[in-house]
Amino acid sequence: ELLKAIGKLLEPIHRQVASAAPTALAQQQLAVMTKVGDSESILARVALEPRLRESEHEESMLKLQTTLAQARSLAIAVGNLQRELVAHRDDLPAELRESVESVQEQVMAALDAYAAGLRGDACQSPVTIPLDALEQSFANATTAVPKICKSAILSATENVVLQLTKLPSWSEMAAKPTNMELSASHA
Repeated sequence: ELLKAIGKLLEPIHRQVASAAPTALAQQQLAVMTKVGDSESILARVALEPRLRESEHEESMLKLQTTLAQARSLAIAVGNLQRELVAHRDDLPAELRESVESVQEQVMAALDAYAAGLRGDACQSPVTIPLDALEQSFANATTAVPKICKSAILSATENVVLQLTKLPSWSEMAAKPTNMELSASHA
């Protein structure tokens, strides 16, 4: 649910709701950060459970903490991108906006696949999303785009993709037998 909420932040901001976009965006970002905080609180309580101190549980807890920390970083990066897009919406020609939206859609799809993998025990780190087309769109822009706008949006988009790729893979944990499974197989 947390990853879906982060993905929802990536939905393109349409011009017809541009005046309401900053308020709606701030509310969505607050909701996502609240979910991150709630998840971290739950994880902290679970980590204190005495029966969860076995090594395989410790490894899972560490992986969960890493995933939540990275989800937080990703949510911040997505928020920064959306703020840049709102701030520069009047400076961004349609072809550039479409290129950014394409990357946003790819990130949303990668987050959905990652979340599905978490539910199905086959979670791989998201694949790198190539930014060549986006960079080329900015380089070939037929309309003059202020340099600060180009730089801010490209940098923010690159950071979103970077944070996405840092989400950890869970597949190697699913493949490892636990101590309990090893004990049962030797019995």
